[in-house]
Amino acid sequence: MTIPKHITRISFVGIFVVFILLSSVVAFVTDWWWFSEVGHTQIFIKSLIAKIALFVGVGILAAVFLLANFSLAIRSKIPWMTTLPEALIGRPMNFDNRIVKKLAVVFSLAVAFFFGLAAAANWQEILKFISGAAFGASDPIFNKDIGFFLFSLPVFQIGLGLIKFLVLLTLVGCAIIYFLRGSLYVASLRLLKQMQVERTARIHLGILLAMFLATITAGAYLSRFTLLTSQDGLVFGATYTDVTVRIFMLWISMVAAALAAVAAVFWAWKGKLTPLIGAISLYVVVGLAGAVIPSLVQKLIVAPNELVKETPFIKYNIAATRQAFALDKIEEREISGDKPITNADISANNLTVKNVRLWDRAPLLSTFSQIQEIRTYYEFAEVDNDRYIIDGEIRQIMLSPRELASASLPNRNWINERLTFTHGYGVAAGPVNQVTPEGLPVLFVKDLPPKSDVKEFEISRPEIYFGELSNDYVITKTKSREFDYPKGEENVYVTYEGTGGVEVNSFIRRVFYAVKFKSLKLLLSNDITSESRILYYRTIAERVSKIAPFLTFDRDPYIVIADGKVYWIADAYTTSDRYPYSQPLLLNGKSVNYVRNSVKVVVDAYNGSVVFYQADTKDPIIKTYATIFPGTFRPMSEIPESLVSHLRYPEDIFTLQTAAYLVYHMDDPQIFYNKEDQWE
Repeated sequence: MTIPKHITRISFVGIFVVFILLSSVVAFVTDWWWFSEVGHTQIFIKSLIAKIALFVGVGILAAVFLLANFSLAIRSKIPWMTTLPEALIGRPMNFDNRIVKKLAVVFSLAVAFFFGLAAAANWQEILKFISGAAFGASDPIFNKDIGFFLFSLPVFQIGLGLIKFLVLLTLVGCAIIYFLRGSLYVASLRLLKQMQVERTARIHLGILLAMFLATITAGAYLSRFTLLTSQDGLVFGATYTDVTVRIFMLWISMVAAALAAVAAVFWAWKGKLTPLIGAISLYVVVGLAGAVIPSLVQKLIVAPNELVKETPFIKYNIAATRQAFALDKIEEREISGDKPITNADISANNLTVKNVRLWDRAPLLSTFSQIQEIRTYYEFAEVDNDRYIIDGEIRQIMLSPRELASASLPNRNWINERLTFTHGYGVAAGPVNQVTPEGLPVLFVKDLPPKSDVKEFEISRPEIYFGELSNDYVITKTKSREFDYPKGEENVYVTYEGTGGVEVNSFIRRVFYAVKFKSLKLLLSNDITSESRILYYRTIAERVSKIAPFLTFDRDPYIVIADGKVYWIADAYTTSDRYPYSQPLLLNGKSVNYVRNSVKVVVDAYNGSVVFYQADTKDPIIKTYATIFPGTFRPMSEIPESLVSHLRYPEDIFTLQTAAYLVYHMDDPQIFYNKEDQWE
């Protein structure tokens, strides 16, 4: 029996839809379980509610607006039919009002769906708009709080963009319907004055056109503020031409667009098209003038006298950039580099001299790999620097965790990768300035299990289930023996005693995780019990960004030994690219012109717990997020005492501020303009 082609196609489409829906449900449910396990369900729930509310709310509004307008255009006491000629679409096609109604409903629902998705994608901006904290500082042109540019303006622009596109689609769709009905007839685009429109259609289209022109007016109004975050002049932000000409031209544009909106209403009321054509022509002329006149002013007035004309705006740029990157808090000191070092200087700075680093990270990492990896499936990914108090004295230490690299297992199979070899073990650590007679680093912590003669490095829980290497999921507490560490020719096995991971305590959970990780073995394995736990999102960078996607994280989380355990500390930044007049720079490939190291994140290498501490109580962005997600960010007073001494100034923000300070240490506009004192 031959299956009809249309049934086959429907079957494939059905299978595809079911697969997409199933994948979405699995991703949602497993994420919910994971957020519950790490204790940050508030972020998951609030972001989910915001997305659903925006999707449903905006989608319904868009659908109602479209359907109401299309229904008004289609409605007629007498059923109507139209035929599109062959010359227009290749073959004649008949449309009656019933077909057009169905097409209008399908089109409206499809557009509403995508509008809902677009709104939901901007959930962070909406929540920041609702809870945005004031900066307490204003821009120099419009005298608006900086928070307006970071929290309010983006939402106004997004909302206006959606409204403008929705009205335009409605206007075009209704015009097509009226054309099909015969209520709208245009002999030629050149003969708009001879356009014939029934009164009902004219009123409807005129109101829609007026609404569209009103959105253009609002867009011109908002465009004034975007000049303060644009790079069209000598410095970032509005310059002389922008402030004296472009803003004025935008006001004229607004007036012209508003007149066009009024003319559209007048056309709808009286049917006179000439004022509308004149108003739209005026808007086009003003737009052309707005493109030409600023260029002429820039070339004829500003360029010959650029320093004089741009001096106030250079000052704005310097002040804003220094504030946005916290360069205004730098303390400057005069240091002479030609003073000879004496024995008295060395004695006075004995602690510093004793901690001068002799080992470089790259050769030390290679050395650790040669003498401390012990097995091929272990790997030292990176060496971190830190300070520890040893025998009452601060010592600089270089240390690296011994992580498991599952890709290097000699026998790679599902049981080994997921059930047996689940974690790394211990660290290698030593002082930065000591060398053995053989030229090797002195080690305060070494071997397996970790041995140390220094009590500060005694580790009672050396297992590393969460680290920097990108290992996939593992399952603990199974019937399969879990490898702990090698001991001579034998291996030591262990059962995971931590709280990390999601319990796989039901058949439905096994089904969901089998789908999520695309592994039938996870469903069929007899080694998995009701007490088993599945650990995933185990890379530190992936783990913290999954919880708080609204933060930017430092590229280098570092390891800390404290209270006999191994922790990771990651620095998180609040950033923006909308700070008025501040010069943008790249942070981890992302353009930013405002940054603060507002959060310290502590991750337990054994349990995988993630705790966020608010390091900057004055930063308005983190204050906003703390309002949105109350209880997520703990005060710094709650961080364990054993970890406080290991907090440090993060490398990425230091690099960023250094790059900015190369230029923005110059605070004199003339010196800045000539770049006389730019550093390298």
